[in-house]
Amino acid sequence: AFADKQGVEAPPIAKIRLADEIGMLTLQVTKEGEAVQRMMKGQPFVLCVGAIHIRKNYTLLYDVWTMLNESMGMAAPHLVIVGGVGWNGAEIARVMREDPRVSARIHIVESIDDLSLEWLYSHALMTVYPSLYEGWGLTNPLIQMIPKVRLRSWCSRISFSNCRMRGRSLSSVMLGIS
Repeated sequence: AFADKQGVEAPPIAKIRLADEIGMLTLQVTKEGEAVQRMMKGQPFVLCVGAIHIRKNYTLLYDVWTMLNESMGMAAPHLVIVGGVGWNGAEIARVMREDPRVSARIHIVESIDDLSLEWLYSHALMTVYPSLYEGWGLTNPLIQMIPKVRLRSWCSRISFSNCRMRGRSLSSVMLGIS
């Protein structure tokens, strides 16, 4: 309408959706991806995708894995965190890496290729997303996992601003959301 009023041709417009085109992967496994797949092959593990930030509640996962390790010992599943460490997550990442009770069970992966991430989604016992608050970030890991894994996911009780806009099907995989 505006372009017509101005007497110019409107430029082409395209809708670009984020995080729901997991079939469009980089088709090359990196050395880091190979190492993670080799380490987790045949191991029970839980996957969490997202950089470590305070608001993403990784302290809860640390506490849970401490309790799992104390009660289950070597039978406790591994926790694989993909996404690196955010600007205010260095302390909890340090604690996870240095605590001898969990350091062999919690693995922080700073960078990984698309195929290895898909492999992790498809081999995980379940995914977790313990965030306290999310905006646009919440839906990306959840939408990525939907076509690839059996929907066994757990989210903490969180506030979120955009999930209703991204798709109602997400409500079937999120538990306890306000």
